[in-house]
Amino acid sequence: MNPMKKQIQSVTENEEGMILITALVLLVVLTLIGISAMQSSTLQERMAGNMEQRDIAFQMAEAGLREAEDIFLSGLLPDFGTEGVYIAGHATLAPPAAWWVGDEDSAEADSGARYVIEFITEISTGSTSSDSMAFAPEIFDAAMYRITSRAESGRAVVMLQTTFQF
Repeated sequence: MNPMKKQIQSVTENEEGMILITALVLLVVLTLIGISAMQSSTLQERMAGNMEQRDIAFQMAEAGLREAEDIFLSGLLPDFGTEGVYIAGHATLAPPAAWWVGDEDSAEADSGARYVIEFITEISTGSTSSDSMAFAPEIFDAAMYRITSRAESGRAVVMLQTTFQF
């Protein structure tokens, strides 16, 4: 027997199982890469959905603030102590069901924005006397109000607050 032929034959006998092991390791690596990509894609989709729900809730809460400000501009502010309008500090005692429900609804939002109007204080913008040295009582010719609006969309909840001088 030719010694060269014997040497080639012994090398091939030793390498017969290596291609199988290499292929299996490569398949495991590709499977792990695929699973990681799927999980990343699912996470990105969930984050995009949550961001959309939060954006819708934010827009509805802003609409609630605008609607409450429109009440001031219309001049039809109801008496304080009624549902939805409170003196500062008392609104925290009111259940959310007592808040006014906004008229603007959205197909994507669970419900319209709820808002509450709180009277904070009266403010003075000046005095009646033209003489700066004379004492004159302050005239309270404006008032400060706090408007709090809350909206929900899915699991996203947004609460916005603004102050309004009227």
